[in-house]
Amino acid sequence: MYERMESNGLGWKSNDGVLNRVLTKWQAFGEYFERTWIDGYAVELWSVHGMANELVARTNNPLEHFNRELNTRFPTPHPSMATFVTTIRKISAGNWLTYPMVVHEGFLPR
Repeated sequence: MYERMESNGLGWKSNDGVLNRVLTKWQAFGEYFERTWIDGYAVELWSVHGMANELVARTNNPLEHFNRELNTRFPTPHPSMATFVTTIRKISAGNWLTYPMVVHEGFLPR
């Protein structure tokens, strides 16, 4: 095995179809992406390009983004109920104010 790799480089792997299988899977993924996202939805609904970073979750998991925001907003790991409610209200109020800008303009005025 190592002798073939040394003499032929990585090219010997394509002989047993590994490269072809990988390319086939990427082709299938590209077709799925185009069919589902490009053809199915307006780009403005799924692309965050050009939006202000503070307005959009740049993670594929919105709950992960919210958890990170909570961790940065609370002064201690186990806040009192009063601190928790006050912080959640502030986050909610901020989201309520910026929601129309995200939906309609895609950015906050600076």
